[in-house]
Amino acid sequence: MTYTNIELAGAAVIGSAHRRVDRPCQDAVATARGAACAVAVVADGCGSGAHSELGARLGARLLAASLVARLDAGADVEAAATWEAAADDVLGHVRALVDAFGGDPARAIVDHFLFTLVAAAVTPAGAAAWLLGDGVVAIDGAVRVFDAGDDNAPPYLAYRLTAAAPARPGELLVAPRGARAITVATDGAAALLRHAGDDLPGGRGRVLDLAALAAEDRLFTHPDALRRRLAVAGADVVELDDAGAPVRRPGLLSDDAAIAALRWEVASC
Repeated sequence: MTYTNIELAGAAVIGSAHRRVDRPCQDAVATARGAACAVAVVADGCGSGAHSELGARLGARLLAASLVARLDAGADVEAAATWEAAADDVLGHVRALVDAFGGDPARAIVDHFLFTLVAAAVTPAGAAAWLLGDGVVAIDGAVRVFDAGDDNAPPYLAYRLTAAAPARPGELLVAPRGARAITVATDGAAALLRHAGDDLPGGRGRVLDLAALAAEDRLFTHPDALRRRLAVAGADVVELDDAGAPVRRPGLLSDDAAIAALRWEVASC
């Protein structure tokens, strides 16, 4: 069988906790197409980093670009070596930027380049997801949530440039043969799982269901549909209580959230 007619969607929104303290969204998303492949990446910058939004955006874009280049050159999407090589490509760019910043390299890394990565890619021959850190992966509706561990210390890629923690490989999830979709998300989007399919406060539609996201055509055909759905889910709502007094109810996304999805058709050979 062959995978064809690949479609992409991706978006990132700020969480209410960052909105209240006027901090930028530290989650990022990147999607890219090659000659026959497609890639979706989300990244989550470390909350304590002064400018983690920069690293997250760069990391997502760089990983997407490296994967496209490698897959177009014939690399196997289902091989862990392909993903680790792409991660090494990203790390090489980060190392060069840290060197260019000057000053204390460890400080530059902590301030700018600590980010998790969750990615998916599909080629005509197969599909897989890969993550380094925490996040969410859904393959044909089967959802897995990966946490950061008891000490809440994800194995950030840039740690490989320091002695802060031992280097750990990413986790590869190969999609079963005949699968039709993969959705990846940062850990902030996991809050949606508790309310999947529920009505949003204020009659603003339904909560996005990560398990069924690939079935929603509009999210793939309209370039801003996914971002809007996430923004609505994360927005605070003001309602009137029984006495007619306004009450502010927080949105469902306290943390920043990024989601990206790939879907495709399966053709018999």
